[in-house]
Amino acid sequence: KMMFDEGEKEVWSEIEEKERDWKSLLTNGNYFVKHHRWGKPKLRIVWANDTLDRLQWADPKKVTKDNKKVKGFIQTDDILEVRNGFVKAKLPKQGAQVRTKCVFSLITKSRTLELEAPTEDAKSKWVEVFESLQKDRAKVKIASR
Repeated sequence: KMMFDEGEKEVWSEIEEKERDWKSLLTNGNYFVKHHRWGKPKLRIVWANDTLDRLQWADPKKVTKDNKKVKGFIQTDDILEVRNGFVKAKLPKQGAQVRTKCVFSLITKSRTLELEAPTEDAKSKWVEVFESLQKDRAKVKIASR
């Protein structure tokens, strides 16, 4: 029988709380500017479904309290890499209202989702969230083998 002292219990509860924190952030979602290879950047609400296997986005103007009308999605298992900055989107023109330090990219084999967070701090937090998601999905894959 293994006994934990109070310090170890605290560490484990902090780990569990952090895990709940990033998962709830993902399912609640956030507003991002979604950049495209073609066309203008658009404001989108981006969130994960309850099982965390789909990352979805919608036009915030078409979202109601009871219904988020999904405009697009990627499977979270398909995310190969979370990278800072633009990867494929058309780079903004000089003087455009884009905070390039707030941009990160979610790269899959078939597409790249490039998102601009509201602030650099928010970007850092969301990059951390997506990296936690990747680690979690890798554990799920291993467990299901």
